[in-house]
Amino acid sequence: MTEEQPVEEKAAQDKGEFTNVSVDTLQATMEKFLDTANVKAVFAKPIQQGDTTIITCSEVMAVLGFGVGECCGGDATNGGHGSGGGGRTFARPVAAIIASPAGVTIQPIMDPTKLWIAALTTLGFMFAMMGRMRRGRRH
Repeated sequence: MTEEQPVEEKAAQDKGEFTNVSVDTLQATMEKFLDTANVKAVFAKPIQQGDTTIITCSEVMAVLGFGVGECCGGDATNGGHGSGGGGRTFARPVAAIIASPAGVTIQPIMDPTKLWIAALTTLGFMFAMMGRMRRGRRH
C-alpha cells in the first residue's frame, strides 16, 4: 500500500522547507543518543562478593551532530537536499563504591595515561612560555 504525500508536505518541499524526513532522522538520532546516555552508563550493575558490594562509576561524555542541507539548483533535476546525524558516547571508569560491613568507601580509579598526557602538556606550555619570556628581554 502506498501513501500519497499530503498537499501541505508537497508544498513545503516545493518551497525548499524541511520535511518530515528530516524530523524523522533527527528523532531517530536523538532516541539512539538518549538510549546510551542514561544512569546505567554511569553506575554499573553491583557486584556482590560475600558481605561486600562493589559498584563502579564511570564518566560519560557524549557528542551529537545533526545537519540538514539543500543544494541551490534551479530545478528539481540539478538540486538536492539531505539530512543526517550521528553521535558517539565515551565512558571510562573513574571510581569504585565499596560497601562492606565496615562501611562505605569510594576508591578513585586513576588513569596513568591521562596523568602523563596532562604532565607533558603542562611541561610543554611551561617551556614555551619561558622561551617567549626570554626573547622578550633581549629586545
